Amino acid sequence: MPADTTKRRIKTKVLEFLKTKSIDSIKATDITRALGISRGTFYRHYDSVYSVLQEIEDSFFEEYSTLASDFLNYRLSRQYLNIPHPALMKDLEYLQKHADLLLTLFGPNGDIRFQARCSQLTGEYMLTKREQHNLADSKSKLVRTYLSRGLMYMTIEWLKGDSDISKEEFAKTIYKMSFGMHERAL
Repeated sequence: MPADTTKRRIKTKVLEFLKTKSIDSIKATDITRALGISRGTFYRHYDSVYSVLQEIEDSFFEEYSTLASDFLNYRLSRQYLNIPHPALMKDLEYLQKHADLLLTLFGPNGDIRFQARCSQLTGEYMLTKREQHNLADSKSKLVRTYLSRGLMYMTIEWLKGDSDISKEEFAKTIYKMSFGMHERAL
């Protein structure tokens, strides 16, 4: 079996296990038994179950941070209070595509480090955008934390699919909550 296929199967199985048990309770033998592969095959690709999770998360962030940085290329504009912001739409499409991963990693057995990393990335982009428009002040860190964590968990709730809010409406809501209160900057 090709190495890429084996690694993909291992990553998929780890995520499957994370839906029902914590990363600390997932053992390499659980994965090898479930996949019908040897422990040697597992360890040829990964040092531990934690390294599998780290690769999954790193891959997500590598792609997402490139996509999210596109937001910085746009100026704040009043028009995005009424029409979906193009960069936010791309972000939401990416997040929808990876909804199962995100819901698992934000779920009851999820990875708190992943959640913190999401918050940090979101916060960095929000702070940079606010600084570009002279909105940074002594309260910026508090505002960034409030907005980034709030938006992160709002997005998780939206990805669960329990609401009838469209991607377009959600993009406008994010923009309004993040920048709509700064009339002078728009």
